[in-house]
Amino acid sequence: MANKILWVDDVKDFLDLMEMEIIKRGFQFVPAYNGVEGLEKAKIEKPDLIFLDIMMPIMDGFEMFKQLKDSSEYNQAPVIMVSAKNDQETELRNKLDKMIQEYMRD
Repeated sequence: MANKILWVDDVKDFLDLMEMEIIKRGFQFVPAYNGVEGLEKAKIEKPDLIFLDIMMPIMDGFEMFKQLKDSSEYNQAPVIMVSAKNDQETELRNKLDKMIQEYMRD
């Protein structure tokens, strides 16, 4: 069975493009459109890798990452956080650095 990739992003056109590229390379693709849906799919699908957008409605990527890390219900899949927003880059880097430091301490 092919490795499974969960991609969480609120932009449907982007997810459609990623789905074509990932399937073309022989992986299973699981889309989610916000953090809440991403958590549900992570629990059910047990992906091998998670791509997680930072800026999303309902639940952002930081909160989803925290809940993934804090729960034993989820596969310990690597998480790659992504964002297309450049205007808040410094703030995002600071939040991400803090989350990584907290994760490494646990």
